Amino acid sequence: MKTSAPLFSLLISLVLITGCGSHTIMGPRTYPHLERTPRYRIEINHPQGSFSGMLVIRKVSRTEWRGSLVNEFGIKAFDIVSPDRYTCKLQNVMPFISRWYIRSTITDDFRYLLWDGNEGVRRAGKQIDKLPNGTIVLTNTRRNIEYILHPLQP
Repeated sequence: MKTSAPLFSLLISLVLITGCGSHTIMGPRTYPHLERTPRYRIEINHPQGSFSGMLVIRKVSRTEWRGSLVNEFGIKAFDIVSPDRYTCKLQNVMPFISRWYIRSTITDDFRYLLWDGNEGVRRAGKQIDKLPNGTIVLTNTRRNIEYILHPLQP
C-alpha cells in the first residue's frame, strides 16, 4: 500500500498537467498576436466609406486586452477594453461612430479578433486570414466590412 501512494500521486499530477493546456474548442490558437504590444496600420473598408489609422493593442494580463485606434490625423477614434474573452467594450468613442449598431458591430468584430479568431476559420459571418507578409484581414461578411491590419515594425 505504501508503494502505491507515490505512484498514485504521480498519476494524478500527470493527468492534471496534461489537462490544463491552453487550447480552445477548435484546437491551439494560431492567431492573433505573438508579442505583447502589437502595432498595426489599420484600414476599415465598407461600401459606404472607409477609415484608416493606427491600432495599438496591449495584452495587459493573460485575460485582458486594451487598445486604441487613432486616425491619420492623430485623433483617437475609440479605445478597446476586453477584460475577458466574453466581454469587449468601446470607450471614448468619436461622435460620428457612437451609434448603437456601429458600436455593437465593432465591439463584436474586435472581440472575435482578440479572442475567438483562428486563421482560416469562418464562423458567425466572420473570417480571419493571415497573409504571408504578416497582414491580417478580418472579413465580416454579414455587414460587408473588411478590417485590414498591416503590422508596423518597431
